[in-house]
Amino acid sequence: MRRITALMICCVALATVCAAARAAEKPPPGPVAIDEVARMLRRKIAPAKIVEVIRERGMSFEVPPERAAKLKKAGFTGKQIAELQRMAGAVPALVIDPDAAAAAAAAAASATCGPRKPDAFHETAKSRLDRIIKTSGLGVERHPATNVTLVASPKTAKTLFPFVKSVEKKMRRTFPGALREGCDPRSAHIAVLDSQSAYEKWITAMIEVTKQDGITWQGGADPKQMALGTASLITPFIDSNDLSRQPGEQIRRAVAYQIGHKTMYQVAEARAPDALVTGFGDAVETLAMGSPSVMVYSYAPPNWKNNANMWAETVRGLARANKLPGPALLLTYSDRTMQPQNYAEAWSFVNLLARKPKQLDAIVRDIRDKRSGALDAIRKHTGLEQEQIELAWRKFVLKRR
Repeated sequence: MRRITALMICCVALATVCAAARAAEKPPPGPVAIDEVARMLRRKIAPAKIVEVIRERGMSFEVPPERAAKLKKAGFTGKQIAELQRMAGAVPALVIDPDAAAAAAAAAASATCGPRKPDAFHETAKSRLDRIIKTSGLGVERHPATNVTLVASPKTAKTLFPFVKSVEKKMRRTFPGALREGCDPRSAHIAVLDSQSAYEKWITAMIEVTKQDGITWQGGADPKQMALGTASLITPFIDSNDLSRQPGEQIRRAVAYQIGHKTMYQVAEARAPDALVTGFGDAVETLAMGSPSVMVYSYAPPNWKNNANMWAETVRGLARANKLPGPALLLTYSDRTMQPQNYAEAWSFVNLLARKPKQLDAIVRDIRDKRSGALDAIRKHTGLEQEQIELAWRKFVLKRR
């Protein structure tokens, strides 16, 4: 009896060891495929749990608009869909969800970008750029610097690429932390096209490729119509420029501004107010060229052209009349409605914050990590209340000459 019992124990132990060995040999589950998502939904697994599983294992599918609509119908919230889009590396300005309220939340979340995104995100953006270059047939090439990639003809790149590197170098010397680290050049691109026809071909190619990827434009905007009326088109990942309408110093100013604009936008992961983004762009232009000039959607009136002091004079006049906007109002500005005076105000306010570069970096990090809104982050790191910030800004403006 004892022998039989001992034999049974040995058999059970052996079976347990074999089962454990088989379990050890079984490979870990790979990234979640869309078919597995469908199976989990059929098994009544909650969308929140499915998102949790995808966080742990990764995913092997993308979330274009049509799939976002199906996920919405299956019970996923706009926030959950936006998170899936981020994990999948969805790149564009927006992916539209059929529900208006959810679409707004998804658009804000899907605009999140920056150097902290996974490699798959940056490689997707780089691959998309290569497809645009090929589709355009213009013979332009990628010239990656430390933080941005210049796209230009060999002739233009010969003179402009050293300038790009010099602007990046000045930024690294001036700003610490996240602003110093800047963007990932795989997903921060500045294209300079030699002629208006080349510029239009480039825009057409960009629209075609992004459309293939299921990317739509915010508010149904037509990027080609937007581009035809201006010498530059700025988007979250690709800024496009017509060199024939911005010769010499103008293109250097545009590129310097766009490096700063891209840096603040992407480092803050699309969470910084427009006033900080445009203000930092113009601050970097000033760092490179000695004065600001670039406005995204507004056109400078005649008395602003060829007048390097107009921006400072405008802000100084507002300060003397005690008419500078409060920080709370400034931070609500939209670059689509900002007037020349507003750009000057934003540039001046960012210069105030940039007097202490570590302080500015801490503010940007708080905004990026959603630890606080922009105004609260500024109050926290300056140690000043809103009225005190206004006073400090006024003194800063009147003291500068």
